[in-house]
Amino acid sequence: MRQQGLSKIQLDWSSLSDPAIVVPEAQAWDCQSPADSDAGQWVAVTAVCNPRNHNCGYLQQYPHQQLAGGGFYVFKLPAPIPVAGTPGGPPLVSERKLMWGMPFDMRAFTINLERHPEQLPAAIKAQIEKFQQEARRQQARKK
Repeated sequence: MRQQGLSKIQLDWSSLSDPAIVVPEAQAWDCQSPADSDAGQWVAVTAVCNPRNHNCGYLQQYPHQQLAGGGFYVFKLPAPIPVAGTPGGPPLVSERKLMWGMPFDMRAFTINLERHPEQLPAAIKAQIEKFQQEARRQQARKK
């Protein structure tokens, strides 16, 4: 970050904790779904996420460096970022992998609760409803 003069960095570290715990300037990021505002920026990804485990192999074609003995990689995203599903772009929404096959983004869920623990009761209730809906969909498909 010092080499590039960055005051913050997007970090996908395949964890259920807020990345700012490890890197105070880091913001949670999903390498499978870069935002338009990420175009031209440096982003960091753990080796666990890249490329096979987390569907982010497309990043390999962009300028990058290894950090921490290969435990992390930083990538310079192009501007603009190619459209999802096109050459050089992130995966289509339908091809994205969610942690542990959950029917929701588990990382975003836990990071939000880490930052806002007062939301726990409502968040748990909403997740139970999502699991019940998914179970009903599964049963309907079997019929």
